Amino acid sequence: MELKQYEENMIRWRRHLHENPELPFHEYETSKYIEQELRNVGIEEFFKPTETSLIARIKGAKPGLTVGLRADIDALAVCEERDDLDFASSVDGVMHACGHDAHAAMLMAAGQYIFEHKDELEGEVVLVFQHAEELPPGGAIEIIESGALDDLDFIFGQHVTSMLPVGSVALN
Repeated sequence: MELKQYEENMIRWRRHLHENPELPFHEYETSKYIEQELRNVGIEEFFKPTETSLIARIKGAKPGLTVGLRADIDALAVCEERDDLDFASSVDGVMHACGHDAHAAMLMAAGQYIFEHKDELEGEVVLVFQHAEELPPGGAIEIIESGALDDLDFIFGQHVTSMLPVGSVALN
């Protein structure tokens, strides 16, 4: 499976999100950007269970399970320490310090790949871009209470870590 072709988009998306962070419950532009970029790769079915979260659905050619893939999209009230980067945060006192920009970009790339291979897909994949993960009680409760995840058979989330070598995956 050749995934290298998705790297350029993933880097571009991650850098855009890093440069334009939004605090929990204020991810308006973030969710708009994600939706527009996913529309640009062909995904058409979207739902907003809350004002600042986003769900995209990709139906496969055959019946099967409905699986959710989740990424958080909010930033933290933290000052960017590296203003030498072209994509450093443009918002004073706000940055993606916990990897949510990477999480969202990885899920966007996964969505692009899945969409491009939907004819081989059995079931449906639901991309969940969760708002307000960092602010208790968190945006997940609102998404769950909206009923948007009621038809999922499984849901998976991911988180980057500097504790593993690049290219590694750990399951918990």
